Amino acid sequence: MPAPGGHGGPSHRPLCGIPGNRPARNGPGWSLTPSGPRRVLRPGLQRLQRAPWPVRLVVLALVSALFVVVLSALGAPASGLLGPLLAALVLACSGLPVPIPGEAQRAGQAVVGCMIAGIIEPRVLLTLPSYAPEILTATAMTLLVTFVIVTLTARLRVFDVQTLAWGLLPGGASAMIVMSEESGADVRMVAIMQYMRVIVVALSAAGIAWIHPVAGAGPGAGAAVELAARAPASPLFTLLIVAAGLLVNRFVSLPAGALVLPILMGVVFEAQTGLQVNVPAWAIWLGFAAIGWSVGMRFRADLLRPILRLLPVVLLINLALVAVSAVGSFVVSAIFGIGYTTAFLAMCPGAMDTVAIVARDLDADMGFILSAQFLRMLVVILVVPPLVRRFLLTRQGAG
Repeated sequence: MPAPGGHGGPSHRPLCGIPGNRPARNGPGWSLTPSGPRRVLRPGLQRLQRAPWPVRLVVLALVSALFVVVLSALGAPASGLLGPLLAALVLACSGLPVPIPGEAQRAGQAVVGCMIAGIIEPRVLLTLPSYAPEILTATAMTLLVTFVIVTLTARLRVFDVQTLAWGLLPGGASAMIVMSEESGADVRMVAIMQYMRVIVVALSAAGIAWIHPVAGAGPGAGAAVELAARAPASPLFTLLIVAAGLLVNRFVSLPAGALVLPILMGVVFEAQTGLQVNVPAWAIWLGFAAIGWSVGMRFRADLLRPILRLLPVVLLINLALVAVSAVGSFVVSAIFGIGYTTAFLAMCPGAMDTVAIVARDLDADMGFILSAQFLRMLVVILVVPPLVRRFLLTRQGAG
């Protein structure tokens, strides 16, 4: 039973060259349908499958909450996003799809955009002119490393170039997932690549911080902005920013506009008022859930085995991306006399919220780190997508 205003069931787009609408197996417990194999469910699951959409949504929410609690207890980064995604994956692969309305997904992106705006301290952006050469160098090197990794990995012909490009671009996991879907890439594998990198980056940042516990500030630390506590704005302003972002997104053609516009509006609001965009915890959870559910519901049981076979490759690619970024950090550190930990956190390919937490715990140069992360995020979201599309069209024309 489709949800009111929903976009139907999960996507059956091929997974990295693996046909998504062909049966992976045909044996006991499986029956073929026009859309592919569907597992014959047990009576209890069959009743749940026939249950009204709100009932299945409640089940999905409960399973998501369980995953979030477990992942949080294990200390996993991005558990608020990974939990709903895994819960949706489990239900979808069990034959219990819960269609998520497109409006809910876009609203979730707007809420996450407000959350990112709340992380960004407008006074930190004032350090951009002071650090212009260092920030531009770190941004350019990170994007260059990503491009080289994408180009070299594409030669292995394990993934298509489009999936690799969106899966490895360091512009925020949720933003890249949204943009990959709009460009026609396999959003499932893009999500796996992005969230795998979030985990690798979080562990790497913690490891570097442990190895270089006092190297974070560097000579430029005196110019760093002290992040004093800001007065939180009323959640009503957050609601207005979300509504305004979604409204403008209807009339403006902007990649991932539902996410980007609230970020820009939130930063402007903070700069003008001196208040911090305040997103209640329950709203953040709902925003993460909407994005995670919409991605998780695109998986199918017959695609799990190919995905599991590709996981080691995805892990190695992300490790290589972080390792090369770590080497590049030595170059930035040596050229500009910045502490290595500060340079590494500035060049970390993504996971800006995780990087911000680690940097604050280390008393590192927040001005340089967050300015570099924010500038790269804007470049990746606003400038890189048209270049990626042109690059892919050029490759298709050459082929």
